[in-house]
Amino acid sequence: LTLTATLTGNGSLWPTGTVNFLSGSTLLGTGALNASGEATISTALPAAGTYSLTIQYAGDSNFLASTSAPVSVTVNAQATTTGLVATPNPVSTGQALTLTATVQGTGSIAPGGTVSFMNGSTLLGTAVLNSSGVATLTPSSLAAGTYSLIAQYAGNANFLASASAAVPLTVNAQAATTTTSLIATPNSVATGQMVMLKIGRAHV
Repeated sequence: LTLTATLTGNGSLWPTGTVNFLSGSTLLGTGALNASGEATISTALPAAGTYSLTIQYAGDSNFLASTSAPVSVTVNAQATTTGLVATPNPVSTGQALTLTATVQGTGSIAPGGTVSFMNGSTLLGTAVLNSSGVATLTPSSLAAGTYSLIAQYAGNANFLASASAAVPLTVNAQAATTTTSLIATPNSVATGQMVMLKIGRAHV
C-alpha cells in the first residue's frame, strides 16, 4: 500500500521536515517531505479489515504542526488457490500413500490454517499448513478401487477458502503370493503299496 501526504505551502515557501503515517495510534512509517511538500511511504497492513489512517506533521520554523483528517482503508482477505498431489498414483493396497496439498495466496505471505482431504464427500483426514503453505496426509490403507480426491482449504481471517481440482486415484489389489507343498504318506513304501499324496497351498 502506497501512502502519500501532501502539505500545502504558502506562496513559494513549503513545509519541511518529516511526516508520521499512523493507523490509529500505530506508527506505520515516517516520510521526508520533498520540495513540493509531499512525503510517500510503502507499507503492508497486517490483516484484513478496515483501518483509519492519518498523517501527523511536527511542524518546522515556518509552519505549525498539523494532523490530517482520517482516511478509511479496507484490506480484503487474499484469494487463494489449492493444489493436490497423490504419491504414488496408482498405488497398491497396503502401500503407503501420501497426499500433499499446496495453498498459495496472491501476496508474499503463505496462507495458514488447515486443509481437509476428501474422497468425494468423505473426509479422509485433516492437516495443518506449514510456513510454506504445504500440508500432507498419509491416510490409512484404502481398499482397491477408484477414488476422486479433493483438498479443501478452510481459509482464515486473512485468506479466502479454496479447493483443489479433483485428483483421480487408482488403488490396485496387491497380487497374492502362494506357496505349494506336497506330502507323501507314508514316505517309505514297498512296491505295490498305496501312497497318499496331499497338496498344501498357502497365500502370503
